[in-house]
Amino acid sequence: MLAQAPTARETKLAKSLVHPEKAVRDRTVQTLTSYVSTLSGLDDKEMMKLWKALYYCMWLADKSEVQLELAHSLAGLVDKMNNEELQITYFRNFFRIMLREWSYLDQYRVNKFYSLIRVVMNKIFTIIAHKNFDHGLLRDYCTMINDEILKRLPNGIRYHMCDIFFAEFAKVGGENIATSTLLVALEPFFDSVTRPLEEGPFVDRVYRSVFTALLTEQADSFPNMKWTVLQKKVFDLASAEETPERHRKKLYDLHKQCAVKTAVQFVMEDEPEEQKQVVKSKKEKKAAKAAAVVEETKAVVPVVEKTESTDKKSKKRKAEEEEAPAPVATKKAEPEPVVTKAKEAAPVATETPSESKKKQKKEKAVVEEPVKEKAPEPVKEKSPETNAASSEGKKKKDKAAKQEEAPAKQAPPAKAEEPAAEVAKPEFVESKKFAGAKAGYIFQKVSSNSHLFFCHSYLLVVIFRAHEVLATIWTRTSQLLRLVNPTRRNKLVV
Repeated sequence: MLAQAPTARETKLAKSLVHPEKAVRDRTVQTLTSYVSTLSGLDDKEMMKLWKALYYCMWLADKSEVQLELAHSLAGLVDKMNNEELQITYFRNFFRIMLREWSYLDQYRVNKFYSLIRVVMNKIFTIIAHKNFDHGLLRDYCTMINDEILKRLPNGIRYHMCDIFFAEFAKVGGENIATSTLLVALEPFFDSVTRPLEEGPFVDRVYRSVFTALLTEQADSFPNMKWTVLQKKVFDLASAEETPERHRKKLYDLHKQCAVKTAVQFVMEDEPEEQKQVVKSKKEKKAAKAAAVVEETKAVVPVVEKTESTDKKSKKRKAEEEEAPAPVATKKAEPEPVVTKAKEAAPVATETPSESKKKQKKEKAVVEEPVKEKAPEPVKEKSPETNAASSEGKKKKDKAAKQEEAPAKQAPPAKAEEPAAEVAKPEFVESKKFAGAKAGYIFQKVSSNSHLFFCHSYLLVVIFRAHEVLATIWTRTSQLLRLVNPTRRNKLVV
């Protein structure tokens, strides 16, 4: 039947499922259960055709009670399928048809399909519960949901999946769900928050509707859950190298929420006994290797044994050391430090003959006895004329004596002529602009002052030119105004 054309019975079923009358559709759904039980296997293409007819059957249903009844009957078709692979194919194509037709739904029909999705999810968890929450089967369904819903657009279906997933999971058997089972169910959502190119709004929805709700509102629905295990799982994901940096901060925030729930800041897992035994065996091996290395080094290094000759030599040396007199500590006469003062070369004083005579006279006066004081002679009164003549004569005599005594003073030694300060020659630098083109171009290096002078002169030239430009603009505008309004000729001044 996989590659065959649809039979007359199949076409009749398809037409009856989309019949406008409700009674016809209900009878067709009842007969469809017997038809499905006869199926041994359907591929995705044939199952997609079946789900297209069922989709429009749900489209035509009105009123909430009728819609819920039809949703339960459509989800109950899977009970007639004895093959697990066929059941997974049935649900996989349901999600595919929903994604394909979602954009064509209006606001009046979207709620009925939300209810259909909720009923289908409840049926999936019921099947898993009947298998005692087998981790393999649960992982298959979670992988299907992750691939068909959480990784695809539009957002409406996957947002709704985040809202109802654990609510329906708790309804089926929250008291019987173990910690490991809940972690397997969380795998598609952990994958969503660590996906590198995932949209930010969807990631926020996962944190709010799944993780936060699980820690707060739905925590009582899973009494067997060990929240410290979830805390350790979240921390391992946040600290993993594969986790994108844009999602790492939110994972650490989730770890803080888990820490508030568990009242434990960090969870350190106890190593199992097998791991401890492995560590002990490794330590014992290392200690044995270290002991073997020490023994090898002792075997390699030769031990020198004392012989009679070495004992005799040591005794002779000890006797010689005892007989030898103790050395007397004698202080060596330290040589006195020779103090050498660097005397500055003073200029040689050249004495004149008059100064040498004065020194001799002073020495003689010290050696000779003191001369006796003569009695004062009576003062004779002189006339003013004689007094003036005598004073002039004394002055002349004093001048003559001074001239005789003071010979011609020696001329001071000529100062050594200091070398004239070398005039800084201008440096010339080859021009890079004309290098290789004209060999004769060299330019003088300009000092900072000359550079400032050139700058000032350049600014003056620019100002002067700007003044000329403004003057020409003014004259042109005035001429134009005269042409436009001749009455203002006398008022304008150029």
